[in-house]
Amino acid sequence: LHTNIDMYHVWREPRTRGPRVNGPQPKIAARLGAVLAHPLRLAILERLVEGPHLVTDLIDDLGEPQPVISKQLGTLRDAGLLDCEPDGRCRIYRLANARAVRRVLAALAALAAVPQNCKE
Repeated sequence: LHTNIDMYHVWREPRTRGPRVNGPQPKIAARLGAVLAHPLRLAILERLVEGPHLVTDLIDDLGEPQPVISKQLGTLRDAGLLDCEPDGRCRIYRLANARAVRRVLAALAALAAVPQNCKE
């Protein structure tokens, strides 16, 4: 009987490859996924992986108007992905956790490289 119970529990255990998302983590991951689901936000993160940037540099690099860039920077900052410090009349933005953002961007690039008609 004891062996059957153990086998039942082994059979019922979810089979996963890699870390599972438990507790409040799925909600946090979903919120971050929503933040990362905007092409301009991803472009901003890619620029900031290179190092801190002034808002004016991001405006020039990305070719978007200042209000658009500022709104996306605010969203990224509110999500905890960016730190910001004043520099005179401008602000300097940097990644709050550059290592984590690099990993996320690398994972997104790898997923984007998989052919869309391929079911893996």
